[in-house]
Amino acid sequence: MIFKAIKNFALVIFFSFISFSVVAQDEFRIELGPVFGSSLYTGDAQISYPENAEVTYGFLFRYRFNERLALRTEWNKTKTSGVYTRKFRNDINTLDICGEFNFFDYVHHSYKLTGRRYSPYIFLGAGVMMYPYETSSFEINPSVSLGAGFKIKVTKRLNMNLQYSGRLLLADNMEGVEALNNVDKLNGTNFLNNDFLSSFTASITFDLWRKGKDCKCF
Repeated sequence: MIFKAIKNFALVIFFSFISFSVVAQDEFRIELGPVFGSSLYTGDAQISYPENAEVTYGFLFRYRFNERLALRTEWNKTKTSGVYTRKFRNDINTLDICGEFNFFDYVHHSYKLTGRRYSPYIFLGAGVMMYPYETSSFEINPSVSLGAGFKIKVTKRLNMNLQYSGRLLLADNMEGVEALNNVDKLNGTNFLNNDFLSSFTASITFDLWRKGKDCKCF
């Protein structure tokens, strides 16, 4: 009788371990994929929406520390456009590194009470913006990046992301036009006078690199 009880208990433990291991193996650490959307510059020039909205495309990379926290790198290419005595249009490349926080435990399986196949998220970090400028062949300036979004697991390895990104350039020459730099003589006195880039994007990302099992054996 005792032997049978021990045997049944051992079987329960064994199959529970196998089941948990299968679930744990479905978790991944790396996520990457293309980004598409629209951006709008805010600066010294006159702009209007949607006339001056520009196409944005790029690439997103995430490294997940756990279900809530991730480190993300995102590259985007877009343009700025507007009117200041004449029309202008300038190429912009952005590269950001941000910390990201999910409001729910983002997992494909619901073996956790707090686990969800979807989650709103926020991110904050820093980056650089690269663009041509009239008085030099190229400008590279730092930026502050922040934003929010919503993600959902479409399949075990496929994710969809919808997000807003804001990038504050720590300079005032994103237009690439010398006449628009420091028009109102405010540079150096108010960082909010710096140029700003808003982006609304969607991305499809794929999961890679299975994470190690969480099971600890005694």
